[in-house]
Amino acid sequence: MRSVQVAAALVLVACCSGCVTTGTPVGGEKGQAGKAGSESGGIYGGFASIGHSIGKALGGVFDEVERQFLGSAKQRAANAKTNERITWSARSSKTGKTTKGYVVPGEIYTKADGRQCRQLRQVTQKDGKTYEENSLVCKSGQGWEEATL
Repeated sequence: MRSVQVAAALVLVACCSGCVTTGTPVGGEKGQAGKAGSESGGIYGGFASIGHSIGKALGGVFDEVERQFLGSAKQRAANAKTNERITWSARSSKTGKTTKGYVVPGEIYTKADGRQCRQLRQVTQKDGKTYEENSLVCKSGQGWEEATL
């Protein structure tokens, strides 16, 4: 099972391009997560549609397995009912500790350019800290894709 997760994460990394969301740990200051993410430039990108983009505040915090599980939750949330909580958890390949969180999709609305969009609110608990991040997804011909907030 673990080898399948690692292989899937490696495939995702190879296929990804740069998308960025915004985020900070709950409480306001970016702290180490923000510094790590700023230095890495928000290292995880969009995958044809959405689901594998991690913002600057979290880019340096999560390992590949955690990013894979969060990305999957974001993809499910984009297609879920408004305010439906999509939960996830993953064991860190670095520490062996469990990281957990949820993603909540907002209302679908139509932007001035005609695209249907919605915000995704991500809340994650890792190593005793809680992180919140918001991202925007919009429908395209290929499904939901990350967009700029």
